[in-house]
Amino acid sequence: MSLHAVELKVVGTFSAFIEAETPEDAQAEMKRRASQMQPDSVVFDAHAYQMQACELCGEEHFGPVCARREKLIPPSWERELL
Repeated sequence: MSLHAVELKVVGTFSAFIEAETPEDAQAEMKRRASQMQPDSVVFDAHAYQMQACELCGEEHFGPVCARREKLIPPSWERELL
């Protein structure tokens, strides 16, 4: 058994017919209603990263953190979040 960091992005699609003076007013009303509506569709995008030794910095951290950044971040920031 090993520790994993998981990022989950949930995207919901909502649609409705809204009478409004402007497109901006319609969008604002839709945003207000969305919290009370059931989505037409839901997309889940999940990525799990296992704690592993980094080839770039030599420390252990979750997944390709150093490879995703232009400037290397010390791995200890992840341990502070736990």
